Amino acid sequence: MTRNPAPSPSNPEDALLDAGFAALRNTPPPLPDGFEQRLTAQALRAMPVAPGPVAERAGLLSRIAAQLGGWQAGVAFGGAAMAGLSLGFFDPGGLISTQSGMFEIAESGATMSAEVSDGIFDDPLAQFEAELGS
Repeated sequence: MTRNPAPSPSNPEDALLDAGFAALRNTPPPLPDGFEQRLTAQALRAMPVAPGPVAERAGLLSRIAAQLGGWQAGVAFGGAAMAGLSLGFFDPGGLISTQSGMFEIAESGATMSAEVSDGIFDDPLAQFEAELGS
């Protein structure tokens, strides 16, 4: 900000006042004893404390698990994987075959003349082709 030069006063008393005000503007006011030390100590107390040591980042597997839903999702995924492996490894003989829909098996018994051994067809595709006559 620039100051406009003061107009020259026509009165000599005004000139003395202007000179006195200019001298006061150029000299800083005196501070009380110990004021600067108290102000510095107060400013240092108000400054935020530096953060402590940074914790280690989690590993890649734990970060992926957290993004996928945490340990609950991991348990559900593991259970589904174990169920799939057990159904794939062990023969689910008690379950209805997906091919049984082709043979139109009613609840009362078989509607076709295919031979049944222990309630499960030995070779359902071959028997189905035999029924078609191919």
